Amino acid sequence: MTKPHLLLTRPCAEGKRTAAWLESAGFRVTLAPCLEIQTLPARIVEKPNAVLLTSQHAVPALQALELPASLPVFTVGPATARAVRTLGFTRVDEDADHAPALVARVQQSLPAPAGLLYLRGQDIRHDLTAVLTDAGYRVEDVIVYAAQAVMSLTSEAQQALQGGDLDGIVFYSARTVDIFAMLAAAAGFDARVRHLTALCISEAVAEAAHARGFTRTPIVPLQRGEAAVAALKTLFS
Repeated sequence: MTKPHLLLTRPCAEGKRTAAWLESAGFRVTLAPCLEIQTLPARIVEKPNAVLLTSQHAVPALQALELPASLPVFTVGPATARAVRTLGFTRVDEDADHAPALVARVQQSLPAPAGLLYLRGQDIRHDLTAVLTDAGYRVEDVIVYAAQAVMSLTSEAQQALQGGDLDGIVFYSARTVDIFAMLAAAAGFDARVRHLTALCISEAVAEAAHARGFTRTPIVPLQRGEAAVAALKTLFS
C-alpha cells in the first residue's frame, strides 16, 4: 500500500519534529517551511500572576526570564505545554486548542484583575491582550519572536509538487496558507496545488485555504498527536 504523501509547511524545527511522528505513523512527508522564526529579547516590567503562550516559539523567552516554576502557565495545545514542562513548570494548563479558548481557560482559573504576561509573536490573529484587558485583567504584552515569510519554496517541495504524487498539504495557520499560495504561484504550481487536500488545524485556517482556491479543506486536530493520526488515516484510507 502506497504511503500518503504530505507537504508540511511548518517552520523548519517544528516541521522536522512533526514529520518524525507523521512518518512513524505511516505517512511520507516533504518539508516546505513557509516561515523563518527569529527570537527576540524578552524584558518584563513586573512579575505576573500567570503566563500565556499560544506558540512553542515563545518557550525560549519563557526560559530566559527565569520565572518561578510554580507560576501558572496557560498554553494552546499539548506540544507547547510539553515544552513548558521541560523547563520545570508544574502548573501548566493545556486544555485550550486555540486562542479564544485560552481566554476562557484564564477566566475560569484566575479572577480579574490578575496580572498576566502574554509572550507572543509579532504577527497575531487574535488580540488576546485587548480581550483580557476589557475583562479586567492587567496584561503585559511582550513580543518575543518574529515569523518572517521565506522567499521561495525549497527545492524538495518543488520536486514534490512537480512529481504529482502529493496527497495533501498541512497548514497550521492562515498566514502560512497565504504565503504558501503566493510561493506556489510564483513557482508555477498555482493550478496544481488546488486539487490537493488542504489539511487545516482550525476553521479559520480552512477558511483561508478555501479563499485561496482549495476545494477540500478538512479540519484535522493537528495539535493532538494521536487524534491527528487517526483523522489523517481516515481521510486517506
